[in-house]
Amino acid sequence: MNIHSIDKDKILNIVKQNTGKSRFEHTLRVADLATKLAIHYDVDVDKTWIAAILHDLEKNISLEENDMLVRMYGLDEKYIGNQNLSHSKLAAVVSRDKLGINDEDILNAIAFHTTGRANMSMLEKIIFVADTCEEGRTYKEAAMLREKAFENIDAVCIFILEFLKESIENKGLEVDEDTIRALRYLKEKRV
Repeated sequence: MNIHSIDKDKILNIVKQNTGKSRFEHTLRVADLATKLAIHYDVDVDKTWIAAILHDLEKNISLEENDMLVRMYGLDEKYIGNQNLSHSKLAAVVSRDKLGINDEDILNAIAFHTTGRANMSMLEKIIFVADTCEEGRTYKEAAMLREKAFENIDAVCIFILEFLKESIENKGLEVDEDTIRALRYLKEKRV
């Protein structure tokens, strides 16, 4: 499928029907920031918009449906009962299988927007950052991160990954291996 010929209105309507009002508004804000970052970093705007619009496609499903889809698609058992991690993987496979999105960079940007991963493409970094610090995010560093993302997106990714890792550890939970690898990769890249 040619990404540039995708019916954007159709995708937008599917997302609107599958998410609640606040999730849909968040999605639009992610798409807005992601598009601005894409223009700044010379990344394909259509691909960026599609990844941003679809990133939370499966976020509002019930835990039962989530777990059923995790099993149906043969995803890792670690995603059972964990919608924080699984919704991104499910959004990627549903985008591929039901919407015909076959661009690997878009699918990876969707699949890893919650954890990051080693050697992320610029599109992946953009979606990861835009999801975390779009205009509706009100934590104290959000505005600074939005601004810094236009200066050094890798530094912003490191900040977010460190914050994510610390928050998960403080809750006594296990940090996803993709997050650990992403952080290690970006820190080694800086040296």
